[in-house]
Amino acid sequence: MTSGEPSSFESIYKTTRRLPFSDTDAKQMRAHLQIIHRHGLDLSIEDASDLEEMLQEGILTPQSRDLQADFVFVNVDAGRGFFGGQKTKVLTFTSDIHRNQYFPGPVLGSLLRALVGINNLYRAAGLLKGPAL
Repeated sequence: MTSGEPSSFESIYKTTRRLPFSDTDAKQMRAHLQIIHRHGLDLSIEDASDLEEMLQEGILTPQSRDLQADFVFVNVDAGRGFFGGQKTKVLTFTSDIHRNQYFPGPVLGSLLRALVGINNLYRAAGLLKGPAL
């Protein structure tokens, strides 16, 4: 994958060294979906029954019809810390809702930051006011 060029979901899936999202990430994702729905927004995981499997595979695919956007968040291996602990980063990708071409976004330190990024898109579109997390 070349920076700035679109990639298919399949390409992203095949070329990333994914690690499972943590239990904390899973709780944050579930809580965020509940909160965002209370605000009347439509952020969802296309097949919510696959959420646990996606978390274990280190990849999440939220979608927003309100924003006409698909997102891909990939939890990747970022090496080992000074004391040998596993480090991770979250790669982000965005696509128009009708295409399977994802453009790379920022590399973030946590899933929570990626979710805050979606909130900022809702705010920019005038769909969210006040805190959502």
